[in-house]
Amino acid sequence: MTAPPHPDSLVLLSIRHEFATLIRNGSKRVEFRKRYNPKLISCPIIIYETAPCMQFSLWVTLKDIVCDSPSNLWKQFGRLSGTHRKPYNEYFDGKALGHALLLDHVQSFKKPISLNEIRSIREDYRPPQSYSIIKRDGPLHKFFTARKRNNPEEVSCLPAS
Repeated sequence: MTAPPHPDSLVLLSIRHEFATLIRNGSKRVEFRKRYNPKLISCPIIIYETAPCMQFSLWVTLKDIVCDSPSNLWKQFGRLSGTHRKPYNEYFDGKALGHALLLDHVQSFKKPISLNEIRSIREDYRPPQSYSIIKRDGPLHKFFTARKRNNPEEVSCLPAS
């Protein structure tokens, strides 16, 4: 059995730009995923906006992770998801279970972190297709936490709803 991730780990989560924008403006409060490890509930999430932006822009904590059938997840959280039923059904087609990541506290980096900036730290870095775990004490973990901790003016809190 695998040990749970250390609570100081970070999760890097790839999201399309339009969904990151909805999270940023507070109208998307739930992120649906086909797979997600519920043991990551205590780990902060850094949102990577996929092309064309290709930048890390948000720091998010979770209120809860709900694992259920796609139909039950939609009934509970569809109105908070920033998507419509048809693309949701296409995304979960053939899946018996899904995960709803209930966003709690969202912070926006005023100056997003570019993919090139991350590659200056780790040249071979490739953003995750879905999500990846950054273990504490690694160079990327140190970079992200220092950026958040040492530059509080770069982070603004969004109202929780």
